[in-house]
Amino acid sequence: MKNNIFLKLIFCFILVFRFSSVAKASPDESVCPSEDSITNSLSLKESAYFNNLLAQGLNAPLESFLHLWSEETIVTNNDDTYFLKCLENDETVFSYEIMIERNCRPDVLYSWGPLAKLQNIQRHLPDGEIWRNNPNPYKTSTGVWATISPVSTFNYGLIPIRFKLKKGTPFTNKDSRWSDSDGIIAYSLPDLMDFIIPSGKYIESWSYGTSELYDEIIKDILQIRSGEKVVTYYHLTQDLVHTTNNIKRVFKSGVPENEKQTETVLKTRLLELIKMILADEGKVYYQNGVCHNRKAHYTEKPTYFNQ
Repeated sequence: MKNNIFLKLIFCFILVFRFSSVAKASPDESVCPSEDSITNSLSLKESAYFNNLLAQGLNAPLESFLHLWSEETIVTNNDDTYFLKCLENDETVFSYEIMIERNCRPDVLYSWGPLAKLQNIQRHLPDGEIWRNNPNPYKTSTGVWATISPVSTFNYGLIPIRFKLKKGTPFTNKDSRWSDSDGIIAYSLPDLMDFIIPSGKYIESWSYGTSELYDEIIKDILQIRSGEKVVTYYHLTQDLVHTTNNIKRVFKSGVPENEKQTETVLKTRLLELIKMILADEGKVYYQNGVCHNRKAHYTEKPTYFNQ
C-alpha cells in the first residue's frame, strides 16, 4: 500500500514538472501573437510580376529585379546608418580585446551558400528544438560565416540565409581569446566584415526563400548603389566611395572567392530566390521557446549596416 502511494506521488511530481517546463518554454501570448493572425500570403499582383520576370530569366534587365514584393516605398538613406555611427563615434567599439558595445551589436546576420549548406543547417537547427550545435559542421568549419549586408556575399552560393539573433547576444574579436566552444559570436576586422556563428545557442530564428528576405536584399542593393555611405562585407575601393547611382559599388562589396561578382551572377541568384518564393519553398525556423511568427523574425528595422 505504502509503495503504491509513493509511486503515485512520484507520478504526480513528474506530471507537474513536465507541464511547468512546457509552460516556461512557451512565449508570452500577449507579446507573441499566433502565426494565424499574421498574413503571409503573396498578392496576386506581385506574384504575376515575378512570374513574368522568371519567364524572362537572364534576359530581363537588372532594374526589373529591383522591385519589392511588399508595397513599401523604397527610400535610400542619406544619413549615417546605425553601425556607421558606432564606427565613427567610438573606434574602440570593434577593438582587438573587447566585446562589441551592447548598443552597437547587430541582431540580424546573412550568409549565402550552396544547397548543401542549407541542408546542413536544416539538420542541425531543426524547427522547434533547442539549438546548441555548430549550425554548419563541415571539415574544419568553426560555424556559419556571415555578414551584416544582405547582398554583399551573393557570389558564395545560390541561397541566402537570414539569422535573427537573441537580444543581448555577445560578440568578441576572433583574434583575441575567442574559442568556438563557448558559442559566442566572433567578428573579424578590419579587412573583412566577417561574423562567425559557432553555435545555435544565440540564434532566435532563421529563414530562407521568403519574400521578406528578397526585399531586404533589394533594399541593400539600392542603398549601396545610391552612393550614400555604407559598410559592406569588403571595403569599397577609393574610386567607388563617392560615386553615385553606380551598380559597380554592389559588385565590389564582396570578395570574388567562389565566383566573380557580376550582374549575371546576381540575377541568377535572384531568379533562384524568386523560384523558391513562388513555389512556397521558403521557411522560417524557430528555436524552442521563442515567439513563433514571421513578424517577430522579420523585425521592422533590422540593424544591418545599410538600413
